[in-house]
Amino acid sequence: MTLSSFFGTRIVLYGIEVTEIRNNISRKLWRKLLKKVDWVTTRTQNSQKILMSITNEREVLFFPDITFALRDLDMNKYFKRIKTPEIYENFILWALAMPWSLEELQNKHFKDRYNTLVSALIDAHHYIDRVFPDCKNVLVPFLHPSDMAFAQNLISLGFDNAEIYQGSLAEIRPLFAKAKLAIDMRFHSVIFSMFEACPFAAISYSPKTTDTLQDNRLKCFTEFGIRESSYFYREFDLNKDEFLELIDRISDGGERKADRENLMSEALRGEEKLISWLNG
Repeated sequence: MTLSSFFGTRIVLYGIEVTEIRNNISRKLWRKLLKKVDWVTTRTQNSQKILMSITNEREVLFFPDITFALRDLDMNKYFKRIKTPEIYENFILWALAMPWSLEELQNKHFKDRYNTLVSALIDAHHYIDRVFPDCKNVLVPFLHPSDMAFAQNLISLGFDNAEIYQGSLAEIRPLFAKAKLAIDMRFHSVIFSMFEACPFAAISYSPKTTDTLQDNRLKCFTEFGIRESSYFYREFDLNKDEFLELIDRISDGGERKADRENLMSEALRGEEKLISWLNG
């Protein structure tokens, strides 16, 4: 950014999010950074609020996640083929995130927390199998190899009537248009569920997920704390009973879906505003 400023190149921070600023050093660094940039948009209203509290020298705009402006037709420009993978007529999607690294899992504390999470997810899986008896379970690893290892471990420990999705990353989003229900941990699994108007229950382990859902007046989530970090929630276990009640509300149609058309139009408006500024 310093080099860009020196050479007179405009700098854009586009679609960023800031979860929390906990100390004065971080605040000072952000203040210096914001002085160097020419354009800032955030993807959550909370991020906008945090950055605006740091500086009054730079306008900070908010628009929905930029992914909402990317239609399937747009994606065809970058991939040779985009199609809905032919998996099953009826299926439940599980986009689970491995919360801890292999190194952390060598520590008894994290290993015990991992086992508690796995037990809760397997219980939830068996419950969902009773609610949706005709559905296959498809585990979708967003992040390799950690999410793949997590999925394999779940299946080995009792996550039955299930298989791991083996398709390409380019084909993941269309899955959410066909699923009966999605259980989402990865941030962009939440984004895809919202875009495709898929009924979903989110396990939010970071403020950015909760902020995004609250921006869209969606209550289809429960929270889970991983570690001491501004990017995640401080440690607390998944409340299994709360999670099962959430699944009940969704399966009964008691939770509203995201307004796909509004999300797309607002994201496109943000894109158009940036292009207009660049051309101005």
